[in-house]
Amino acid sequence: MYTCSCGIFGCGGFYIDVLYKKETVIWGTEQATFTKYIFKKDNIVRVAEGLINKLVELHQLLQEHGLQTFHDIEAYKEKLAWFLNPVNNQLS
Repeated sequence: MYTCSCGIFGCGGFYIDVLYKKETVIWGTEQATFTKYIFKKDNIVRVAEGLINKLVELHQLLQEHGLQTFHDIEAYKEKLAWFLNPVNNQLS
């Protein structure tokens, strides 16, 4: 699923087909101006790791001030590990 920056699917969202390749991930859709988006796998991993690190910092800050945390960081790490496993996303 892909959506506009507001995050509401009905506002500007559309469905995508995801194709995993050895070094890239391709999003295909007929509902957008561009029908194909190609992402380098290395970039996806770098951004995901950076986001996870920022979430860790945020959680530490929230906990230091006795505030509630909102994200399951371990779940994000597991999803990234799944993405990196070629068996799971049938890389070609």
